[in-house]
Amino acid sequence: MNPLVILGAQESGVGAARLAKQRGLDVFVSDAGTIKPKYRDELLRLGIDFEENGHSAERVLALPAAS
Repeated sequence: MNPLVILGAQESGVGAARLAKQRGLDVFVSDAGTIKPKYRDELLRLGIDFEENGHSAERVLALPAAS
């Protein structure tokens, strides 16, 4: 599965994550702040992995190099 990291879990970030998940991508969402409950609930409902209150560099940078 192709991985995708999305920075920011507000309306556009969650919308992008939803679309990417529908397209079969392995999505991870990272937000530097606290995710609003309605967006957190949507990520949970969709089974999209996420983190909040900071970006973990090892997770965000774990994407394979493009060739």
